[in-house]
Amino acid sequence: MYLRFARPSLSRTVALALTCITLVACGGVDTGASSSSELPVAQADPTLNAKLPDKIREAGVITVALDVAYPPMEYFDTDGKTMIGLDLDFGRAVAQVLGVEIEFTNLAFPSILTSLQGNRFDMTITAITDTPERRDVVTFVDYLSTSGNVLVAKGNPKGIADFTTLCGRPVGVQAGTTQLADAERRQAACAAAGKPPITLSTFQTNDAANLALSSGRVDAVYSQSIVNTYVMAQAPTTYEVVGEELNKTPIGIAIMKDKTRLIEAVQGAVQKLMDDGIYAKILAKWHLESRAIPTATINGGQ
Repeated sequence: MYLRFARPSLSRTVALALTCITLVACGGVDTGASSSSELPVAQADPTLNAKLPDKIREAGVITVALDVAYPPMEYFDTDGKTMIGLDLDFGRAVAQVLGVEIEFTNLAFPSILTSLQGNRFDMTITAITDTPERRDVVTFVDYLSTSGNVLVAKGNPKGIADFTTLCGRPVGVQAGTTQLADAERRQAACAAAGKPPITLSTFQTNDAANLALSSGRVDAVYSQSIVNTYVMAQAPTTYEVVGEELNKTPIGIAIMKDKTRLIEAVQGAVQKLMDDGIYAKILAKWHLESRAIPTATINGGQ
């Protein structure tokens, strides 16, 4: 697996010691150069590099946790080892602007914020939605807009019109996500309407939830619209989306609240990528231009 980034002379490669046997399940590390040759290399900004915490600037590397089971944001290429996706391209570009290298580690999504709290990683770039609950722990540098919607089997054999018709039905959702919290809230609406609650089945990855849908173990999957769009494009005869988009909100790079220098540097790098057009090129590569936001806001979610 490999990355491409601007390398200042002071940078050095820092490898994480991993004890996991299984790359996908336990956290593989990506420390090479990007295969995204169609994307331009962002120019390093010495002013932003100077804002980085001393530990990061001296090491010359930013460490990032992400859940590599969420295409098109992050997933494994056909070799089963190389991490690819919008978040990896975007993270590399941020690192290029900051004049450092970047190191990605694959973790199960529910454990990512805990790992940040334990200072195992500097930040996460993993399509994580910017919510008030999460802002109790981290600060978000927002870089994309998303929402939730309902994925069903092609042809909609269960006749699901929208979220209100899911009362009493089995629904798949990824553990630890905003969609899970929202689905739990919507169970109360079922009860208020005198209907049976939604039967929620949680999965460690969104891919596992989609597999449960295709095999008939759940009637629908509630996930981010950006992911469902990709899923339908990859399997147009298997899935479709029903109902409207729900809970529009930004997603952001999440950093521990006390790391103010890192937050300021990353916000500056994201804004620079937006201003110089590289941000737009990354979104276009992954066909997510419609999810662009104009500025790198801090904690812009509602």
